[in-house]
Amino acid sequence: MKKTTKQLTVGNGQLKAKRSKSKEQSSSKADDGIRHGLKEWERISPALMPLGMPIGQLHADPENVRRHPDRNIEAIMASLAKFGQQAPAVYVLRKGKKIIIKGNGLLAAAKSLGWTRLAAVRSGLAEQDAKAYAIADNRTTDLSDFDEELLAAQLAELDEADYDLASIGYTDAEFQELFKDATSEAEDGEGNEGETASRKRGERTAVIIVGHLKFELPRVEFDRWLAAVEAKVGNDPDRVVREIKRRLGLAK
Repeated sequence: MKKTTKQLTVGNGQLKAKRSKSKEQSSSKADDGIRHGLKEWERISPALMPLGMPIGQLHADPENVRRHPDRNIEAIMASLAKFGQQAPAVYVLRKGKKIIIKGNGLLAAAKSLGWTRLAAVRSGLAEQDAKAYAIADNRTTDLSDFDEELLAAQLAELDEADYDLASIGYTDAEFQELFKDATSEAEDGEGNEGETASRKRGERTAVIIVGHLKFELPRVEFDRWLAAVEAKVGNDPDRVVREIKRRLGLAK
């Protein structure tokens, strides 16, 4: 199969550069976080500590209409392992039991992590109102959506900073697909000092040419890097080129 390339020419030379972080290292961070978790006193946000209670006192809602497949629970576990509990669950009293009406996935994930306490607040809603609230809480989330271009840029910025995207629910494959969908196709163009950029989809290799130097790296890694640049300076070609030069240590 013919190897295609993506080029970004900035002005003056031959050197191959590849990102050192491997997929194995990235995925192991999430695995370690889920396996070991946070220390007991770090698991609940300090502001929520007064709401903490033995996790055994809280019960999943047997009438919960929201399903929590394994992938969802694993994502919540990764989030808890990374950030701790930042928002309380909500429960009502039913026949003397504390039944969760907001946070059933949270409860399941915390139990899977071996947590012994969870922060939760009691709702004063009556039975039918509590049931309606549980549905509304899930439905209102369904009615929102992402700005995928902005999301891709922010994920790329986090990834460039070596942030573990698994802790916020994204696999490497999902990130690549999101970035591919969010990045619009653009034609090659020329700027000052012979600076050009190719933004075509489907290319396998990215090449940054700086005079007699050439930096070659996988297209996906280049796209992440360029997205982080554009997230910082916008997509004006001149500003992008100046920022690239600065990051390469070539700014005058």
